[in-house]
Amino acid sequence: MRPVSSGSRCAGAHEGLMALAETLKSPIVHALGGKEHVDYDNPYDVGLTGFIGFSSGYAAMHACDVLLMLGTDFPYKQFLPQGVRTAQVDIRAENLGRRTRLDRCNTSVTSGTSLLKGRRPS
Repeated sequence: MRPVSSGSRCAGAHEGLMALAETLKSPIVHALGGKEHVDYDNPYDVGLTGFIGFSSGYAAMHACDVLLMLGTDFPYKQFLPQGVRTAQVDIRAENLGRRTRLDRCNTSVTSGTSLLKGRRPS
């Protein structure tokens, strides 16, 4: 399982995020900042995570083999899984790896757009 954790910088990318989840067959966990952009009309949503989150979001993140963090600077390190591969895509370079160790990261809008369209970044 490869959950996608999405945040506020996924605004305007709902369709692409759904395509990515379909391609990866992955649940989507979101932080409060991403709720309004991710929560609606989303068959892959397993809930909010963090201090006001649900156990379902926490469980999905902790059962994963790879965690893909898109457009989020998830501030609650204690809720992030340990010992799993983690990738992060964010347009704010200063957020990459700030909360957890990363195996892959990218600030490329092209890379993020490719992922959200269900394609491999070039």
